[in-house]
Amino acid sequence: MAGSSSAAAAARQKCEARYRTLLDQALETAIHDEWLTGEAAKDGVHVTQDEVEQEFELSRKSVGTEAQFEAYLKRSGQTTADVLYEIKLGKLTDGLFAEIKAKDRPVSSADVARYYREHLREFSTPPGRSLRIFRTTTEPSALKAKQEIEAGKSFAKVVNSLSAVGQPIETKEGYVADLLPNVYEEKALNDAIFAARPHRLYGPLKVTALHKTIAPETNSGYFVFEVIGVAPGRTTPLAQIRTALSQRLAKQRNEDTIAGFVRAFRRRWTARTSCQPGYVVKGCKQFRPTKDTPKEDPFTL
Repeated sequence: MAGSSSAAAAARQKCEARYRTLLDQALETAIHDEWLTGEAAKDGVHVTQDEVEQEFELSRKSVGTEAQFEAYLKRSGQTTADVLYEIKLGKLTDGLFAEIKAKDRPVSSADVARYYREHLREFSTPPGRSLRIFRTTTEPSALKAKQEIEAGKSFAKVVNSLSAVGQPIETKEGYVADLLPNVYEEKALNDAIFAARPHRLYGPLKVTALHKTIAPETNSGYFVFEVIGVAPGRTTPLAQIRTALSQRLAKQRNEDTIAGFVRAFRRRWTARTSCQPGYVVKGCKQFRPTKDTPKEDPFTL
C-alpha cells in the first residue's frame, strides 16, 4: 500500500505541475492579447471583419479541402473562432509595425557622412609590415642563429634548422606578409617591429608571453627579426561604401525605433496589469523575474 500511495502522490504532483504550466501559459497569452488589442485601439489601428474573413479563406484553402481543414482543426485543438481571432491579432500586429515604420526618419547624406567620420577607423587599414622573424627558447641559440644570417646564411635555412614549436604565428620559413599592429599580443615585440627600420636585423629581443600555455617552451622566448617592407595604410573612400552605409544606418535606425516602441509598450501595459495572488505571471506588474526567466525578444510585441 505504501508503494501505491507514493506513486499516486508522484502522479498528483506531476499533474499539478503540468496544470500550473498550462495555466501560466494561458494567462500570459490572454494578457498579451489584451495588450495588443488595447495598443491597437490607442493608436487607431483597426481591422475589419471582411479583412479577417478574406485572410481566413486563404488560410483554409492552403490547408486543402474542407475535410482536411476540419481534420487540421481537430489535430490542433482549435475552433474556427480561434483561427479567426489569431488572424485578427496578426493583422493588428502588422498594423502596429506599419505605424512604427512610418515613424522612421529617412537616412540623409549628412547622416552617412557623419557616421563615416565618426567610425573612420572601421574603414581604415593601418600600415603593416612584411618581415622575417624567428624565435628561440634561449638567448645563446638566438645569437648563434643571428650570426649565421649575418654571415650570409639565408633566413629560411636558419629558421628551418630551428624547432618549429613556438615560432610566431602566420610564418612560412620565417616570413610574414602584411603583419598588422597588435596581431602579436606581446607589446614589447609589437612595438619593436613597428618601430624598426627596414632591412636591419634586430634582436635577440626577450619576450615573456602574456598567457601561460600548457607548453612551457612557448611561454617566453628570444626573437630576431628584420622588417623587409612597409605596407601603407589604406582608407576606403566614402563614395565606395555610401550605399552600404546608408542601408546599414536605415536598418539600425529601424531596429532602434522598434526596440524603443516595444520597451515603452511593455512598460505601459505592465503598469496597467494587476493580477491576483496565485495568478501572477509574466506581464503582471507584481511579477518578479528570476535568473531562469527567459529574456524577451527586444523586437517582438
